[in-house]
Amino acid sequence: ADLKQANFSGAKLENTDLTKAKLKNSILKNANLKDAKLTRADLTDAELNYAVLDNANLRNSKLRKANLSDAKLKGANLTNAKLKKAKLINASLRKAKLKRADLTKANLTNAKLRRANLSRANLEEANLNGASLISAKLRKADLTDAYLKNANLKRANLTSANLRRANLSFTNFLNADL
Repeated sequence: ADLKQANFSGAKLENTDLTKAKLKNSILKNANLKDAKLTRADLTDAELNYAVLDNANLRNSKLRKANLSDAKLKGANLTNAKLKKAKLINASLRKAKLKRADLTKANLTNAKLRRANLSRANLEEANLNGASLISAKLRKADLTDAYLKNANLKRANLTSANLRRANLSFTNFLNADL
């Protein structure tokens, strides 16, 4: 469906099938998209702040420059998602699947990524200031030039991760696998 620039503020879209939907520049602020199917959807520049996307399937979706600040994405599947320059400030991504996701230059300040899977994710130049990555999987993730000041990587798995030129000042690595 072509839903470009549509306003879905506060809409109830639980369990909705939006596979391959064109939602570029759409407003989904405060929308309930719990368990929604957004596989291969185009959400470029979409406003998803405060949206509920718990257990949503966003596999292979385009979320470039999307605003997901304060969004709830617990258990969401974002495998292979394109999140370049996306805003995920204070987003809740506990147990989310972000394998091979492109988070280049994404802003994840104070994001909650406890037990999230970011294996092979591209986090080059990403801002993870104050982010909680407790028990997160970051195997073979690219964190080149990433900003991880004050981040919590307690018990995180960073095996074969690239942390070249990353800012790791005041970061907690207690019991982490490096």
